[in-house]
Amino acid sequence: MIWEAETFFKNIIETDRQEYQKIKNNISDFYYRKEVKKLDQFGNVKTDQNGEPEIRVLIPPKGKLKGIQKLINSRIFSQIDFPPQLHGSIREKSCITNAREHQGNKYFFLTDLRNYFPTINNNLVYEALIKLDFSPEVASLITRLVTYKGCIPQGAPTSPAISNLVFLPYDSKIIKICKQHELTYTRYIDDLTFSSKNFIPKAVIQNILDVIRHSPFKFHPRKTKTNIGITEVTGVLVKNNGLVAPERKFQKLEKLKQNSKKAIGLRGHIKAISKK
Repeated sequence: MIWEAETFFKNIIETDRQEYQKIKNNISDFYYRKEVKKLDQFGNVKTDQNGEPEIRVLIPPKGKLKGIQKLINSRIFSQIDFPPQLHGSIREKSCITNAREHQGNKYFFLTDLRNYFPTINNNLVYEALIKLDFSPEVASLITRLVTYKGCIPQGAPTSPAISNLVFLPYDSKIIKICKQHELTYTRYIDDLTFSSKNFIPKAVIQNILDVIRHSPFKFHPRKTKTNIGITEVTGVLVKNNGLVAPERKFQKLEKLKQNSKKAIGLRGHIKAISKK
């Protein structure tokens, strides 16, 4: 990997040290706050106990920093060979390819990593980059460019790939358990899915959860469950003989204007799910 800081400035982010210092010293000027309403599985706006819409706060980069993060993504993170079990923020993979891996299996175990991005702090990012054989100086430079207020921000183009990188040691442990017990495992960002043609013993599930317990992450108890038969995996219904879009997606399509951008996109997504 990259050891010289000047090589990083010149060949990766196409920025000199002076410009970098300007960004670092005024980092808040290069991010903005964006609020989006959370949606439930049926596409309806989630509300809190007071009936107010639940809000997800995104902190996307802007200006020069946005361009730098895109360069870091394309010239560093997109070059990393992640395990085939990973489908989130991986080229030519998607929530559909993630679900397709489980087609034909009967028994499912699903869990979700709670507060995933906020958990990934500066130290975790730096340590992951050091393990990739970056020099301490370059690892520090990258960490400062891709974190904000102590963690990776939701809405930054680099955050999904960094999250994959940070969770990689725990993926390796989970993959080892799954191979021992003939389980299919996939991860789509913070969604972990396990399936098998055979019953998944509770002891195996506990072994998997223990890996997470001994990591910096926590699983979401409410989203940790087992299922038998047709199961929804990353927004796709997994059946024995194929994949199907959930009924709510067809219902949402009916409510959209036929030739609107959203309708065309959703129609294409539904078609892609059914494609063999």
